[in-house]
Order: sequence, then structure tokens, then C-alpha cells
Amino acid sequence: MLDSRGRPGVDRFALKVGRILARLGITPNWITTIGLVLAIPASYFIATDRTIVAFFIFALATIMDTFDGAVATARGGGTRRGAFYDACADKVADAFYFGAIMILVARQSITLAVVAFAAFAAANLVSYIRAKASESGLDAHIGLMERAERLLFLGVGLLFQTWWNVLPVVLWVLLVLTVVTVVQRFWSVWRQGSTEPPQPVDAVRLLPEWKDIRSEFHADDPTDPNGSMRRVWAAQRAEWAHRRAQAHARRIAARAETQQIRARLTAETRVARETGRGRRRAATKSYRRRN
Repeated sequence: MLDSRGRPGVDRFALKVGRILARLGITPNWITTIGLVLAIPASYFIATDRTIVAFFIFALATIMDTFDGAVATARGGGTRRGAFYDACADKVADAFYFGAIMILVARQSITLAVVAFAAFAAANLVSYIRAKASESGLDAHIGLMERAERLLFLGVGLLFQTWWNVLPVVLWVLLVLTVVTVVQRFWSVWRQGSTEPPQPVDAVRLLPEWKDIRSEFHADDPTDPNGSMRRVWAAQRAEWAHRRAQAHARRIAARAETQQIRARLTAETRVARETGRGRRRAATKSYRRRN
């Protein structure tokens, strides 16, 4: 819900910070890696019941997860490899967090550990439904408990766990709302798919013959201005190479701009120091003359 409705406002602020980080030469993959690395000490402090320290590290890792996409946008747009890496890093970080929470609440009750595991499984199912729906050309960007809400709930639970035992309540609410989100997304995708006409048996064949694929790949279509699929693929690869070259040129320009800014600041600092020394010497000479 926050991802769908509150995201535009957050993106506007994150994009401003992302432009500054991009000028400093910081890449989105660096930020994603930092957020993933921070999940390790955060999970350690959660498992050892030092939730205040865990909260601040958890909050910093969450901020990193917010800014990686903004930096990618500021650098001219992200890549599919970066999006893939970010999605994998999010899943690994969630596994660290929920695993540490399971260790923490298992000291109170095994039931709470099972609830934490069920919430983690339901959260993965939420992401899986969205990914499969996007692969099928359907929209599943809906639900009460998306990743932003899950992180917010976990952060609140870690913050107040030191004074009050709120994690059990947070886990139960998280589990219920995540299951509701699974039902919402499944029903939405199911309704979208029910309007499609049924496909013939040949269209759903999973493993086509290699000869059919090869002949279709090399065949020239006279009605198609692009010709064969092989030519289309070659043109697509050329376009990707051109985009990579443009992104590399933008990175080089950003690094050059950063170096110029650093050189200018260094020169200004040196001039200010020399000016200050000259003023002090003049004041000393004037004082000596008067005395």
C-alpha cells in the first residue's frame, strides 16, 4: 500500500539525494551491497536481544534500499542486472531479519517462532505472485502489506521491544495482513486472467522442437521490414551496446565533474588558509609597531 500510494512522495526526495550520490561517483550496486552487508550485524543484534542497536542498523539498511533506485535513476536509468541484484539482495536481507527474529522469539515460545516463519513464507509468496503476474503481463501491484509496510512493522517492533514485549503482537499482525495481501493479489490476478480467451493446445506446448526454433530464428519474413529474428536480435544487441556505452560515458563525466569540484574546493581552502596567515602576520606587525 505504501509502495503504491506513498512512493511518489518518497521518490521525489530520494531522487534529490540520488543525484548528489551519483555526482560523487557512487553506483546503485554499491548502495545495494551496503544495505545487504548491514543486514548481517542487524540480524546479529536482533538475535542477541539488543534491539535498540539493531533498530538503528536496520533503519540505515532500509534507507540504503530506498536510495539505490534513486541513484540508478539519476545516472540515466537502471539496468536489468541491477534490478535483478536488488531483488535478490532484498530476499537475502529478509531471510536474515526473519531468521534472527525467529531465534529471538523462540526463547519465549516455539509458537512465535512458527509465526515468524509463516510470516516470512507469506512475504515471499507476495513477491512471487507479483513476479509471476508481471511475467504473464498482468498487474499484481496491490495489497495491504507490501515490503515497505513489512519493514515499517519490523522497525517499530525492534524500537519498542526493549521496553515492551511488542514483537509477538507485531508478528501476529504481520502474518494476518500478509496472508490478506496474498489473497488480494491472487484474486486480482485471477480476475484479470479470467477475461482472456482459452489458448489452443499447441500454444501451451512447453518444449518446442529445436528445428522449429532454428528455422523460425533464421527465416526471412518478406512482410517484416526487420527480416528474420536473427536480425532483430542483432539490432537489439547493438542497441544494448550503445546504451552501455552511453552509461559509461555518463559515469566518466560524473567522475570528472566530481574531481573538478574536489580540486576547486581544495584550491579555495588553500587560498583561505594563505589569506588567513597573511592577515595574522599583518596584525602581528601592526601590534609590534604600536608597542
